[in-house]
Amino acid sequence: MFNKKKFKNLPEKHKWDYEINLTEEDPKELNIKFYTMTLKEEEALNQWLDKQLKAGLIVESKSRYTAPYF
Repeated sequence: MFNKKKFKNLPEKHKWDYEINLTEEDPKELNIKFYTMTLKEEEALNQWLDKQLKAGLIVESKSRYTAPYF
């Protein structure tokens, strides 16, 4: 999906980038289906996430919601 040679870090922020600000009326949690992982799969995912965070390819979210896929 990505060309590793071209993709070094996230694009710079621009004035047209939008942030979704949640309100107090929004639900605190969502009723979603969880996908279970083995301990080995979770460790591999955590290692991958740490590597991507350190490389600047992903950033930590401030949202209280998460997506049940990767």
